[in-house]
Amino acid sequence: MRRRFGRSPARRGGMTLLLSLMLLVAACGGDDGGDAASGDGTGDRSGERRPDATVFTWQSSDGVEIEAEVRRGGDQWVLMGHQFTGNRRDWDQMVEGFSARGYTVLTWDFRCHGESGCNTVNNSKRDATKEIWREWLAALDYAKANGATVIHAGGASMGGTSLIQVAADRDDITTIFAISSPNRFQGLDALENYDRVTVPKLFIVGADDMAAPDFSQRYFDMATGPARLDILETALHGNTLAQDPVWGPIVQPMLYAFAEDPDGYIAAGEVNNLESAAQAEAADEESDAVEAEQAEDEQPVASEDGNRPAGAPLSGYALALIAPGDGGDQVVIVDPFQSDEFVITRQFEGDVEEVIWLPSSPTVGVGTGGGGTGGALILLDLTTEPPGEVRIPFDFLPDGIAPQFFDMQFSNDGIVLSFSVVPEGVAQAPATPAVVNLLGPTLLAPYAGVLSDSPTTTGLQSPDDTLLLSREVGEVLLLLPTTLAPGFVFAAPEIDEPPTVCVGGECVPLEYSTIFPDEYDWFANSSNNAFWVRYTNKLYIGSPEQEALVEWLTLPGVPFDASVSPGGDQIAWVTSGPPEGANGIFISDIQSEATRLLVQDSDLIFFDLQWSPDSRFISFSSLSRVDRSVGVLVIDAATGEVFTIGPGCCAEWSPFISAS
Repeated sequence: MRRRFGRSPARRGGMTLLLSLMLLVAACGGDDGGDAASGDGTGDRSGERRPDATVFTWQSSDGVEIEAEVRRGGDQWVLMGHQFTGNRRDWDQMVEGFSARGYTVLTWDFRCHGESGCNTVNNSKRDATKEIWREWLAALDYAKANGATVIHAGGASMGGTSLIQVAADRDDITTIFAISSPNRFQGLDALENYDRVTVPKLFIVGADDMAAPDFSQRYFDMATGPARLDILETALHGNTLAQDPVWGPIVQPMLYAFAEDPDGYIAAGEVNNLESAAQAEAADEESDAVEAEQAEDEQPVASEDGNRPAGAPLSGYALALIAPGDGGDQVVIVDPFQSDEFVITRQFEGDVEEVIWLPSSPTVGVGTGGGGTGGALILLDLTTEPPGEVRIPFDFLPDGIAPQFFDMQFSNDGIVLSFSVVPEGVAQAPATPAVVNLLGPTLLAPYAGVLSDSPTTTGLQSPDDTLLLSREVGEVLLLLPTTLAPGFVFAAPEIDEPPTVCVGGECVPLEYSTIFPDEYDWFANSSNNAFWVRYTNKLYIGSPEQEALVEWLTLPGVPFDASVSPGGDQIAWVTSGPPEGANGIFISDIQSEATRLLVQDSDLIFFDLQWSPDSRFISFSSLSRVDRSVGVLVIDAATGEVFTIGPGCCAEWSPFISAS
């Protein structure tokens, strides 16, 4: 069941975890079978912190020492996991409350938090997060080994996400509660097997906690078995919500009542989650039928995620692009196939350097201000009309460096942003990758190596967020995302005979340079973090599993912009020479090596090729040789049909809205 406290309308749209955590930073501070902490396998440490409370340690299967605390009561146990950057003492008020009601209460510090050990580079909490599920396994095993007959388990934010991920494979949890918990967070995924979590569940969240209500709503709507959602009229998050002098006395009795009588507490709500899920499904089916009738042409339909922008595009695709405006650039979000039906425009003062979509929601990040001290990241939430905005100024960067928004990229959870930085006031200065944790926001690290003299060098984050791909003089680098220290180094290939491209009787020698690669990127769907690198017309493959770059393809032209499809089976490129002359976009099937010309125009220069997430369409920019105007177009990779989008450049496909 769900219940809302307060008068604001229910929030079913979505921003991103990034936004919720940004406002709460002040407050935030797979079973491998080997994490059991047996009843006699722990040792006391630090003695008793308070009467009937014992501090002890266990060791996870991967060798991390975890500090925990148990306060003994009856054979019904309550296990509680804290939020990111917090510690076990965030639960102190609720430890007292549950203990007074006769429960045994177990809390602990997740790895790299509080007094627990850490096994990551520079004690990085972010890198440790993906492994904290191990602490839940150990806590559950410890409770069972020490007499627990009933186990109530709960978590705040990250603690709830990791609990739900573990609960899919455990049959010893009686109830679950989660406060402000995201669906996915820094390598954790609570939704992957969520349908197997059938025990009673209680979700508590603040209505104004940015994306958190959407995550909690999704848990509620998708729940298998009884569930209740309580939405409170506050922006507080996680443990802060449970401790607050005003809201703590509201939240804590809710949890006590839920543990005492889960079925009764859920039944006292307003709407059963199973009923609401059926209603939502029926509404979606009706909406789909209406959209199908309205669409004049058959177009791909986006997969439903329950979190759509205001006036969502009928085709299921959306592009964000930078266009000229009045007194400055504007950002335009448009349905490329139904442009009159879905257009959102935001005018800015001055330059917009880049636009990028967050991976997890219909939210667009806009980099403004270039290399100056006024640079900022603007987040546009498309679920509201007009779009909501959050501005993150980059004035926290150290003196002497400024952001340069090229190839800006978010991590999968929307927490870390990578881009390049340059010395302030120095034209064409060498650029270096930098990563920023937007929980602060704080600069995690700028790379200290010697990089290209081009101010467009950025570390590109790997599909699993564990590495950044960059370049240095004569090398390709895989950098660690928290320190930007080189984790893997690949020397540039040695070229014995520079290639020559010939068509008929005309031959064009290629000036082959391996000082820097012309392009590099990850294979989008790679499971082993494989990447590709282009030197002139030769492409190479690399991965952390190999020691050197391996030659992959030789393109039959003189490319200057290439893009590999997300499926990894096609490559598109723009040529500046043979086989068919300049200003053409070609596409090759990687397996058969068959190559064909998609489009060509002697009056236009094409650049910035971007595949749609389903590998069906390619967006690109064009520069007119006649009037120097710049425009955005989309081409069907199979048929060659071209769609004119409008003036502007630098289009980015939405990974959340677009078909995939």
